[in-house]
Amino acid sequence: MLKYFLSCFFVASALGAQEFRQIQQIKASGSTKVTLLLYQSADDAIVEFRVTNQDDILYGVEISTDLENMAADVSLPFHGLIPAKSNGEAPLFRITRIDATKSFYFRNLRWQLRAGVAQGQSNKPVVHDGVYLYPWPKGRTFTVDNGFNGYGAHKNEWAYAVDFKMPEGTPVMAAREGTVTAVESKFSKGGNDPSLGDKANYVYILHPDGSTGRYLHFKKKGVLVKIGAKVRAGQKIGLSGNVGWSTDPHLHFDIVIPDTQHGMKTIPFKFKDPKGKVFEPKQGMQLSH
Repeated sequence: MLKYFLSCFFVASALGAQEFRQIQQIKASGSTKVTLLLYQSADDAIVEFRVTNQDDILYGVEISTDLENMAADVSLPFHGLIPAKSNGEAPLFRITRIDATKSFYFRNLRWQLRAGVAQGQSNKPVVHDGVYLYPWPKGRTFTVDNGFNGYGAHKNEWAYAVDFKMPEGTPVMAAREGTVTAVESKFSKGGNDPSLGDKANYVYILHPDGSTGRYLHFKKKGVLVKIGAKVRAGQKIGLSGNVGWSTDPHLHFDIVIPDTQHGMKTIPFKFKDPKGKVFEPKQGMQLSH
């Protein structure tokens, strides 16, 4: 969990126009890109809590504070969800002065991100419960070219990932149902160069248990879904490519959950073959369905 503690004190002042100014900007610890923003009204009587999230992962958040002569427009502690890659500042709640003739304050502000939350449930950690279809059309066979704890980037927080050798332009299918949370399709260059690591075209799909499936190295303009789209298992989401840090045409696939140290980390997962057998992918396997 990520935590931040703050003490603040406000006194009553003359009423003014209801304009808001930013009084605090509190970044979450670790490598996550979540920021809590506090705005105060011109008359000091209202404090609004907002948040930004530049991560590709949804988070749960819990916020509590001690109030004197102030009331919140939600129940405290506040529990909510912060959408992945949210554009702009998302308002969470407000606290407002009650009696203008008396002093008022909030103090001992405490907030924490929950590192892994099930979709739609801000206080329930991810318990990964999914098995996955092969991420390509039926009637095709592809080889696991790089498996868990393999070579190149398949280390540390990226350890549980697989690469499939795959000709450019191969249809890529969703391996599990979910909601598209992030896409990129503008890049065109690929090669064995770590500096291209952040220039791979991709699709991220949030699953019902709160985990996210990541599909990387699509061809330029090869992503066929948009953020917010609901996709079903087996639905076409794009065309494979050789873009980003890529030694040859292939599809990178992994499953991640939020992590307080790295922002996201991969976790082990299993595929289901056409006969219903569930197994962990291994380097060198040829998979058909």
